[in-house]
Amino acid sequence: MKLYIGLSWAAIICLFLSGALHSISLFVEPAASNDIEKQLIQTMDTYQMDMGAGYHRTFAQIFFSLSACFSLLCLFASVLLWYLLKHPISKNIMMGILNIYLIFFGVLAILMWVFTFLPPIICTSLSFLFLLGTRWSLGKMGQE
Repeated sequence: MKLYIGLSWAAIICLFLSGALHSISLFVEPAASNDIEKQLIQTMDTYQMDMGAGYHRTFAQIFFSLSACFSLLCLFASVLLWYLLKHPISKNIMMGILNIYLIFFGVLAILMWVFTFLPPIICTSLSFLFLLGTRWSLGKMGQE
């Protein structure tokens, strides 16, 4: 039981910190270190792509919304896990919820490994590992 609680709290903290750290990117403007980066950032901020149905968005707007979604996903996952830990539910339901977490955060960790850089890779991988440990320790409870 102690291992389950400890790993659950580790997952909650890791998910919350992942969301909180990533939300910093929503308020920081990218800085160019050379002329090519300056041109790229200017293009991202000004060129509006036709998305159909009358929507014209810049790549920076799309990037902002995806970044906000990632932050909200991590924050939501941490708050939901905290709530479920504070309001006990049956073991079977909690195992099902953790299985859903593992599917989504497993895919997310793979995507981060393939397409991003070190901080999001570390945050999502640790979150996945703590969730995996939480699921494993919950499965072991009652078998001892």
